[in-house]
Amino acid sequence: MNGKVSIIPRGQHNKPTGVNSIPPFTIDGKADERFNKFYRTIDSVINKLDLTNSGDQNTREKEPQIRLEGNTKDLSVESSAVVIVPRTTVAPGVTNKVSVIPFRPLHFTAPPKNGPPGVSPPPAPGGQCGVSPDFTPCVSNEIASKSLLECCKRKNLPAGCQQLCRYDITQAEIRAAMDRGQCGIFNVAPFLECASQGKDNSECCRHRGIVQKTGPQCEQFCRPTQGLSALGVQHIVCGNAVGDMLHCHHSGVRI
Repeated sequence: MNGKVSIIPRGQHNKPTGVNSIPPFTIDGKADERFNKFYRTIDSVINKLDLTNSGDQNTREKEPQIRLEGNTKDLSVESSAVVIVPRTTVAPGVTNKVSVIPFRPLHFTAPPKNGPPGVSPPPAPGGQCGVSPDFTPCVSNEIASKSLLECCKRKNLPAGCQQLCRYDITQAEIRAAMDRGQCGIFNVAPFLECASQGKDNSECCRHRGIVQKTGPQCEQFCRPTQGLSALGVQHIVCGNAVGDMLHCHHSGVRI
């Protein structure tokens, strides 16, 4: 007994007699030699199938499937492919389907060099936080501002001053609150004392030119816990540099 396998040329849509369907598999046809090599491989596998007279189609158990693996060079496609042909016994007049399963390539995206999303990379060598020349804060604004507000509340600062108790406040907001009388210069001292957490941040203030912007009488607000002189009208101008002072105090925060 002989089994019959029909090869349908590419582009032909007419099914031969006895063929119910055409498997949806095509090859680009750019290289006839590779095309023929592929089908010679299929023919080789089909020739090894066992044909019997039983009239039943049975799958032999415990026998592995035949896997023919190829690469781009063999199949003229952009990825490797595997041809899977089950070992079966085929009765006369029965056409056994040969399944050809192309494997698409898996594209792997490398993680970003700076690490997983949401995780801040470690500071680069020489880019240490809290030191000159940038005095970059070591603690996030959210965490540091929460601690600052709690201190302002403990000191019973007016509500107008408590609204300023955050490290991302702008100089314009500070100036406006002082001009409206919501937070006067006499309340700025305990406010900055909370912001400094008892640290002397005079070096940062010098880098930001506090004295040049306001006057030498304002530098004491960069180290408020060391004691402040009697405040007077000469200190009103210090309100113009509270934003810079806050930046310096933020750079000194350690929690």
